[in-house]
Amino acid sequence: MSLLPKTMKQWVLASRPVGVVKHDDFALQQADVPNISENEVLLKTLYLGVAPVMQRYMSNQTTLERPMSLGDVMLGRGVGQVVASNNVN
Repeated sequence: MSLLPKTMKQWVLASRPVGVVKHDDFALQQADVPNISENEVLLKTLYLGVAPVMQRYMSNQTTLERPMSLGDVMLGRGVGQVVASNNVN
């Protein structure tokens, strides 16, 4: 019996920011926790950082990284805790 939750919350890009990023530019959505494949891990996000460059991804003003599409889960670097592992080594 797994103690992992069946669902998780995700911040997604709801609209492209115009000027200063606003709360309405995001949507908090519920999603199913994915099953992990061989040699994958499942992380629980503990801390998620934000950086000014993220506004460029959200506004589709970047050439170095893939721009975000509306509905994409917000990208970011952070700290996570391994809650499940399917490491076969």
